[in-house]
Amino acid sequence: MNKALSNTVNAIFSVVLLFLFYGCKDEKRFIFVEAESFEYKGGWVIDQQFIDVMGSPYLMAHGIGEKVDAARTSVEIPSSGDYRLLVRTKNWTAPFSDSQTPGIFKIRINDHDIPYVFGKGSGSWHWEEGGVVSLIKGEAEIELEDLTGFNGRIDALLLVSDLNFSPPDSLSQLRIMRKQWLGILNDPPVYDQFDLVVVGGGIAGISASVSAARLGLKVALVHNRPVLGGNNSSEIRVWRSGKTQTGKYPALGRIVNELGPDKSESVLSGKTFGDSVKLALVKAEQNISIFLNYHVNSAVLADSRIISVKAVNIENSREVELKAPLFADCTGDANLGFISGADYREGSESKAQTGESRASESESNQVLGSSIFWWSKDTGAESSFPECQWAYNITEESCQYALQSAWNWESGFSGNMVLDFEEIRDNHLRAIFGNWSFQKNRSARKRNLQIMRSLNLAISWAKGNHGVCLGI
Repeated sequence: MNKALSNTVNAIFSVVLLFLFYGCKDEKRFIFVEAESFEYKGGWVIDQQFIDVMGSPYLMAHGIGEKVDAARTSVEIPSSGDYRLLVRTKNWTAPFSDSQTPGIFKIRINDHDIPYVFGKGSGSWHWEEGGVVSLIKGEAEIELEDLTGFNGRIDALLLVSDLNFSPPDSLSQLRIMRKQWLGILNDPPVYDQFDLVVVGGGIAGISASVSAARLGLKVALVHNRPVLGGNNSSEIRVWRSGKTQTGKYPALGRIVNELGPDKSESVLSGKTFGDSVKLALVKAEQNISIFLNYHVNSAVLADSRIISVKAVNIENSREVELKAPLFADCTGDANLGFISGADYREGSESKAQTGESRASESESNQVLGSSIFWWSKDTGAESSFPECQWAYNITEESCQYALQSAWNWESGFSGNMVLDFEEIRDNHLRAIFGNWSFQKNRSARKRNLQIMRSLNLAISWAKGNHGVCLGI
């Protein structure tokens, strides 16, 4: 957002990690910390893709087989005593494999190791018991220690003085409790100076915002990542392509062309995707206010028209409400349309519905798959990769001998690309890790592929052609 607006937001909000209930001795004391709000995230990354499904962004240890650096933050303990520790997490390989999961981590409080290993429980998001911790009044440091580098994840942790208290698993109840624990205002600050609110900061959102701003509209551009570009950012690295400024509409694509030639973009280098160029193009327009790291999760309607949207910050849970007469859904998954109650359909149409000669005779739930890009890089020295018993069981017959992926690495064609996407993505990771582990460790060709000894794996992912991104 612009400087003046940013100062206003910061003046209204302070970064709140927890909301404490305390006073008389009989009153419960809650210390609630959302993992994405950790002051120092180390090697852990924020995954915001599933906020609408599981309720929150979370931290992930995306180390591709190497332990990531610990994340740390500090909290204020209101009074000395015993606290029950609960951690919201999941066993991400449980839906697919009975093997010991790699998504595990430990927690350290004030240099005291909690003996419990988290992430080994249910395959759905849930609260795991961490036991009772004795804490002294004052500041305490909490540390997350990744144990494998294979995508362990944590949503939040809770310290509560009532040793019999259990937090809710219900998403609706949990949303209410989060606001209470975090001290979030029920009525967030409202900004009504905009003519247009653009939701989604990929190429479509950038183009819509810049075009509208140049026509004199006051624009709010809301994007739920720290960099613009969506799939065409350094986080995902899907190159731009397609012909522009041709045919009946020679101006079409003019703004996209201002971002530079797409032929220079390479999946092997994030720098070629020009994150700074995209941001500079948008910032050059005085009519645009940018809300980076804000996820639109609800809409307010009047007479079937959107009059405002509410967005939550993916790092500190601050909320804002943005009003305008016009809204543009550039999310890729039609998030704004869906939460606004717009008509929609999913899957593939039948020949009778479309009149297309090559269409199927009957409709189906098949959709465009989820693509995960992976590539390897030469480290200059011999490198290893762990065996992955929890991944796909790859054999000589099923192995894909490759040093990087192509578009044929897709999955999830019959799944729900919103409700099931975390599981679709995770299952795809199992295929990549299993295939790479086989090539490095057990393949009959590994001795002939001498270069394999010095290659390390790198991964990014995209959902079809939609704007879903997570840095590596």
